[in-house]
Amino acid sequence: MAPALPNGAESIAIGGALAAVGYLIAVRGWTFLVAGFDRTSAADPEAVGDIVGNAVIRVGVALAVVGALAAAGRAPDLLYTALAAVILLVVARTLYRVNVVVPRQSGEGNGA
Repeated sequence: MAPALPNGAESIAIGGALAAVGYLIAVRGWTFLVAGFDRTSAADPEAVGDIVGNAVIRVGVALAVVGALAAAGRAPDLLYTALAAVILLVVARTLYRVNVVVPRQSGEGNGA
């Protein structure tokens, strides 16, 4: 089976770029980088930036680690499947947390 990633160096570079974008979203508050999100939506912009940014950082670091292992020739085929599963779980958790856990609080309470 051919590896899902082209080579280790490209994976490290892409992982680093993802981590940098995650930093901009989480720390700098650049939520305009989050596709489909605007500041008038039902979710709190600061919480969305924190959740999505940290998720992107995690995926970027995981991709860079897998790329480093691939570059060293120590990446078994199962590692790529594990990486895909981890990315799917991170995305599912992020979607859940943004849509269910962090709705914006109104001035009149939480709507209950």
